[in-house]
Amino acid sequence: MQAQINEDKQRAQREIRKEVYIRYQRAATAYADRPEFRRCADVSPERLAELPECRAMAGSGDEKYLALISAQDQVFTHGSQEALDVALKFDQLVVPMRRYLELEVLAYAECSGATGKGLTGVPGMGPECAMLRRQADEARLKATLVNAETVAKESLGEFRMVMCRELNSIPRESCKR
Repeated sequence: MQAQINEDKQRAQREIRKEVYIRYQRAATAYADRPEFRRCADVSPERLAELPECRAMAGSGDEKYLALISAQDQVFTHGSQEALDVALKFDQLVVPMRRYLELEVLAYAECSGATGKGLTGVPGMGPECAMLRRQADEARLKATLVNAETVAKESLGEFRMVMCRELNSIPRESCKR
């Protein structure tokens, strides 16, 4: 009786993990495959803040980013350590890029004299503009040290391997790295 209960419990946990992994993989793929992911990483700083799709990626309302974070939280709660490690590797690609986009949009707004929270409203290369410009440039270096497309593909491939190994009861040759 106890063996059957344990078996049912393991089966239920495996099903939850499967759903969580599929959700994460879909969210990460949707984030990495969108055209603005590559376009905004390659555009010059002068043009970045002018492009609506790049400003949207930097904003807090980026639905694909929010879906990715939500799915990553589920991996943290229900996934294995290996799955979480791979998800965090992908996150190390996404976070610097988002930080760069946020700083670039903020620097552009400050330097052009826009008003708003945290902005002086004074156009030109004042001390605040120079500081934000410097921070954005440093963030761009961190964000572009890696080839975003390559790291995204590798990370998603590693996650597929984790899914294959953990969700199949019989090890398969195709699940090896």
